[in-house]
Amino acid sequence: MLTTSPRELPSLLSNSRLGSLSVSAALSQILPASVEVLRAVGEVAQAAELVADMRAIVSDALHALVGFAAGSHLLATGDASGALRELRGPFRMWASLCAPYEAARCRLLIGRALRVLDDEESAVAELSGARRAFAELGAAPAEHEAGQLLHAAAPGGLTAREIGAATGRGWEDQPRDRRDAGAQGEDGLPAT
Repeated sequence: MLTTSPRELPSLLSNSRLGSLSVSAALSQILPASVEVLRAVGEVAQAAELVADMRAIVSDALHALVGFAAGSHLLATGDASGALRELRGPFRMWASLCAPYEAARCRLLIGRALRVLDDEESAVAELSGARRAFAELGAAPAEHEAGQLLHAAAPGGLTAREIGAATGRGWEDQPRDRRDAGAQGEDGLPAT
C-alpha cells in the first residue's frame, strides 16, 4: 500500500540523496512503475487513483510516460478502446522526440488493443512495426515479445521462423490474404 501521496513525492525527493538526478526524472520512473506494481498486486482502484494524481502533478514533458502507464493499465483491465485513446498520443510524442524504443513500446500495446477490438490487420501492422524497431535497436526481449504476439495470428501454430524458412519472408511481411488461416500451399505451408 502506498503511504506517501504522489503530491508529496516532489518535496520528499528533493530532500533525499538523489545527487544530480532531477526530481522530474525520479518521478518519471517512480510513478508509472507504481501503477504497474499496484495493478500487479490487484489494487486496480488504487492504480486508477494514482493515474489521476499523476495527471495533476506531471509536467508536459512527462505526459507521454503518464499516457503509456494509463494505456497499459486500461488494457490490463479490459478497456481496449480507452487504452487505444491513451496510447496514440504518447506514440506520436515519442516518435517526434526520436525515442524509438518508447515509441515501439506504445506500438506493442496499441497492437494488443487493436487485436482485442478485432482489428487484426491493424494489430499486425502495429506489432510488426514494433518488432522491427526493437530488432533495429537490439532489444531482443522486446523483439521476442512482439514476435510472440505476431505468432498468435499465424496459421497452424507455425512460428515466424518456420514461416520465414518456408517462404523466404517473415510472417508479418506476408500479404494479408496469405496470413489467413486457409491460405496454405499444396505442401501445407503458407502459400507464397
